[in-house]
Amino acid sequence: MYCECGCGCLAPISKINNKRYGWVKGFPKRYIFAHACKKNENRINARLKKLGEKNPNWNGNNALENSARGRAERRFQISKCENCGESGHDRHHVDGNVYNNFYSNIKILCRRCHMAEDGRLEKLKERNRRISLHKEVA
Repeated sequence: MYCECGCGCLAPISKINNKRYGWVKGFPKRYIFAHACKKNENRINARLKKLGEKNPNWNGNNALENSARGRAERRFQISKCENCGESGHDRHHVDGNVYNNFYSNIKILCRRCHMAEDGRLEKLKERNRRISLHKEVA
């Protein structure tokens, strides 16, 4: 059931009886109290106005590496791996610069393909070989 004010928001189920607002316990509320849906909409719009470079605390490329990686995580949604087609897990910066978050510089990769791109997969395999040889000798 929708709020009767005409805002188009779904009305939550009332937890208590309240004759003043026409709420009956266990039924949808007739009117959303204080029209919280419109308040949230205004709050979201105000927050969007202060994202990125519009924020007074914006540091640009002076931010820490983790902040730059976080920007990429917020900007690019995970989809299938661009190399093998499995479910993606990581966002790979092609040029290695974590501050460069242009679409042409980001590839969505699964963990295995990301490690192979960075050269970490071969190092891991070599390390595992050395560990298994060491265990066989001992």
